[in-house]
Amino acid sequence: MKWVLGMVCLAPCVLGRELATDRPDTTESAMTVPKGRFQVEAEVLAHSWNDGRSASFTVGESLLKYGVTDRFDVHLNVPTYAGVRGEDGAWREGFGDLALRMKYNLWGNDEGRSALGILPYVSAPTAADGVGAEGWEFGVAFPFSLELTDRLGLGMQQQFDWVEGGNGGKDFEWLQAVVLGVSLTERAGVFVEGMTVLHFEGDAVTDVAVNFGATYRFTPECQLDAGIRVGLAGEVEDAQLFLGWSQRF
Repeated sequence: MKWVLGMVCLAPCVLGRELATDRPDTTESAMTVPKGRFQVEAEVLAHSWNDGRSASFTVGESLLKYGVTDRFDVHLNVPTYAGVRGEDGAWREGFGDLALRMKYNLWGNDEGRSALGILPYVSAPTAADGVGAEGWEFGVAFPFSLELTDRLGLGMQQQFDWVEGGNGGKDFEWLQAVVLGVSLTERAGVFVEGMTVLHFEGDAVTDVAVNFGATYRFTPECQLDAGIRVGLAGEVEDAQLFLGWSQRF
């Protein structure tokens, strides 16, 4: 069995490499899409709350992936619809920010108990006013996964981001995430994840959150996920419920 992102990949895959997704947790998969294959990972619906009020709402945000080589794939993140409540209390909605990503698997795509990848990205300010960032953002992530037992897997990630600071410059952030996944059956699994984001500008706030979720593999190429993300400290939203779907073609 190959563990990725703390999610279970127990169902036998008749087409070679098992399905590995970057959702639903924050920790990315260290594995890439096989050469010549296309994969869709969609946030069907996500709704968050902050201070007892609706804070954001997204529908149909999709990560489109294509395997260029056996170790390298490219991604396009397409935010179909997003709604955000601003600091002034006003509700704004529209198209979100497009992001171009790429991933290279250093080892573990098809064999071994561990896997390591490198994932750089750049985000363009294509969102409606008040919905996304006001400028270009970029960063790089290093996802790692380890198969502990036949039913237990560990994922970890270090990520470094340069985000729009609101003053014409870029702010540096450091994300760290750890996820533990447990298989319940050959098709179903659950995970728990802890995440921190260190902001080094201004008041140097640290965001802390935990994520809980479950995945169900309908076929070797199709997976459904659902769960909740809970903010514990910092500027992260209090809670977010999500439902997602992934399909490889």
